[in-house]
Amino acid sequence: MRRRMVRVMGLTSVVMLGCLHAPVLWSPDGRWLAYTMAVRPGPPSLTPGWIFETGREAERPLSWGDQAPRPAAAIYRLWATRADTGASVVLEESRGPLTSPCWSPDGKVLAFGRLVPEDDGRARFEVVVQEALDRKTVLFQRPCRELSDKSVDLPSLAPAWSPNSSYLAVPVFQHAPGLALIRADNGRLLKEEKDAYFPSWSPDGTKLAFLGGDAESLYVLDDNFGPARHLAEIGQASQPPIWSRDGRSVAIVTRARSQRDLAHPTQQSDLVRVQVETGRVETLTLNSDPGDRDETYYGASFSFDRDGEELFYTIDIEGQPSVITWFQPRTQVTHKKFNPLDSTIRVGSLALAPTGGTLAFRAGPQGHLSPPAVYDLAANTVTPIVPDDAARVEWITTLIGAARPLLRGNLPAAIVEGRVVERPTLLPIPGEFASNQELTLRLRRLGRIGRSLCDRPADAPSASPALEALLDEARLFFDVLREDYPSALASLEAFEARVTDPEQRLRLLSVRAQIFLGQGQFGRASETIAFLQSIPQGEPRRVEMTPAGMRMTSDDDPTGMKHTPEPVSGQGWPSYLALRAKDSAQEVAGDTERAAAPPGHRKPDALELLPPGAAIPFVPHLERFAPEVIPPQDVRVVEPPGMLDRRPQPPHLPRFRRPPPPPRR
Repeated sequence: MRRRMVRVMGLTSVVMLGCLHAPVLWSPDGRWLAYTMAVRPGPPSLTPGWIFETGREAERPLSWGDQAPRPAAAIYRLWATRADTGASVVLEESRGPLTSPCWSPDGKVLAFGRLVPEDDGRARFEVVVQEALDRKTVLFQRPCRELSDKSVDLPSLAPAWSPNSSYLAVPVFQHAPGLALIRADNGRLLKEEKDAYFPSWSPDGTKLAFLGGDAESLYVLDDNFGPARHLAEIGQASQPPIWSRDGRSVAIVTRARSQRDLAHPTQQSDLVRVQVETGRVETLTLNSDPGDRDETYYGASFSFDRDGEELFYTIDIEGQPSVITWFQPRTQVTHKKFNPLDSTIRVGSLALAPTGGTLAFRAGPQGHLSPPAVYDLAANTVTPIVPDDAARVEWITTLIGAARPLLRGNLPAAIVEGRVVERPTLLPIPGEFASNQELTLRLRRLGRIGRSLCDRPADAPSASPALEALLDEARLFFDVLREDYPSALASLEAFEARVTDPEQRLRLLSVRAQIFLGQGQFGRASETIAFLQSIPQGEPRRVEMTPAGMRMTSDDDPTGMKHTPEPVSGQGWPSYLALRAKDSAQEVAGDTERAAAPPGHRKPDALELLPPGAAIPFVPHLERFAPEVIPPQDVRVVEPPGMLDRRPQPPHLPRFRRPPPPPRR
């Protein structure tokens, strides 16, 4: 009787892999998310004092950008996170790159690949089955001559477990893309096939679709493991195809090629459906060619619901807003276009929960560094996933990176007596964007999401000084963006305590005046502004808070240290602030509703309506997702100490068990 076998996929060398967000995988019951992250050693990428950068220096990149880290420069972690609570557990930590994981059909076992560096500069690639936190089995391993830079693409690839638990398709690291067949019970290598990746199993587990060549050719392999059958040329694709429920066709979102010039792809994206038996191709254009072919095409991400009736997709093209489209292919109706964060933040790796109602995605620059999040389709709320402080820093950096250009590009020029004066910080004066409702809502959304990330769990280990500095500065920034001025005042005082530069402390006095204006405390704001105006240019700027109020130290302070006078940048800002304060007081005096509830007394975390045109209103068919909606919860970090394999099994983590051996024929 012929034995049934497990296949292992080889790593592709396609350049596009470095541009992809790494997959996020739902467990079959929709309760857990599994994903791979990478952590670069060293302090946060934001230099302390970034809030004062109002000039050209603020245009520099805030994070790693689009470049993945070199293998030796990162630590890779495989996480499982409860979608409803955010509680996370690390399943693997490695100096070498990890693939993204996949769940077994019953959701009780995880499989993944890992590249293990060795002391002599070589490495070995292993296929691992995780049965419990303290129990792993290496099914297959292959030596590698050297640790290639291409290995950083591993997190962009994920294994695929067949529905009948008989087969496993896993990316395997080697210099050329390839496909290997191994048995599930002992990992014995049975067959190899070159130039194959992005596997996807049919619902009955008897066929495997995969991509080959330059990610434009679609193939299918039957479970007799004979020669793979070419189905169609589909255009450039960047994730595995998805099977229909009846197993008769596969669908995939691709980048189309010009019919006139096949050597140059367009920026058009199509939904391609291929009949498995006949190879017949049906094409539905999702977006027409938007124009400039010189703009970089980073790829497309898509996810269907269980019935194949609802499609979520995003097409990532350089210089264009990042938008998720909710589309019904059968009726060709677009229900909604949205970005849960901001259209300037790139999103990808879309994954709709098996139970519906919740969409997982990654946000930020492409690659496995971008942190994941979940979006509640019915409640229109987004919850960042923060398994550790490295992800916290990536999230905060991403949100600040989105907010800073919005501020710098839209803050009005501060003009006093016909000349433009320098702003002391990036923080806007309350009411400066009153005429731009869309911008106000975007900044508030970023502020709400970002502020929730700045408070670490009470049981978390002590933060590093660099992380504490970043969080203090970010709290002030996000509190002002969401217009929570009482909280902003507390955040300002915490941030002031760590600022030692005299000029920066003086700039924070301007922020204090701005916060008073937001609270409607015009008297205190006027006093602070008058104090700033009283400081002559060139005087020492050491500020002391005394029982009698604020005062400046003399040239020689009580410690005996001599302070050299420095020119005061932005000397005209207090005068501009005084003009804005006068205007605000007059507006409030004539607006009884606003006088009764100044900005500082709003509910900063209340759900805001999206700006006009940003989203299509609620549609009736969304009700089918409503019973499965996961309520947003506070994110909780589980930071396992010491050896990860020795940690006890948490009571809420699903018990892993070894899958049954494959049936014999």
